[in-house]
Amino acid sequence: MARKKKKGVLPRVEVILILVFFLCFIIWAMKECSTKKTAMEQLAMEQDLEEAEAVASENLETNAANTAVVTGEETRPMSEARRQELSGGTNTISPARVQTEYNTKLFVSIDGLKFRNGPSMDSSVIMVLPINYELTFMNEVSDSTQEISMGNGVIANERWIKVQHPKGHEGWVYGAGVNYFKLNQ
Repeated sequence: MARKKKKGVLPRVEVILILVFFLCFIIWAMKECSTKKTAMEQLAMEQDLEEAEAVASENLETNAANTAVVTGEETRPMSEARRQELSGGTNTISPARVQTEYNTKLFVSIDGLKFRNGPSMDSSVIMVLPINYELTFMNEVSDSTQEISMGNGVIANERWIKVQHPKGHEGWVYGAGVNYFKLNQ
């Protein structure tokens, strides 16, 4: 009589371990690809911003060269020195007056605050900001508030705030994540 070999538990365990290892590898690879994709998108965005800044700077210089300053009743052409002075700052030039813009600075108060394309949790994340990172308020907030859990049982009900990144890109952050002053660490 021929004896039948019994299948042991060991081959089944080996197959399960191989499948678990393969699944872990797939999850790790997807995370790595996502991280690299985000980094590449951010790099491309920074390059686009640099090009936009160069065009804006060129336009500002052209506008300054073609604008006259109004003083009292008399209009006189702007001197070259004054043109250079105005094109280097944050001055806005109009034919009627020279006006200086004042920008409100905001500081990130939550480590890992997400800088998004739009004013909602569904909007894509442009980048993640560290605590005390400086942003410029763009004088625009969302029409409605949104409740978001901030952790430790704290639920905030705030508006989304439009801000500008120091490199010029505009986006939105949740209102509870920024403050008018830097936090002490």
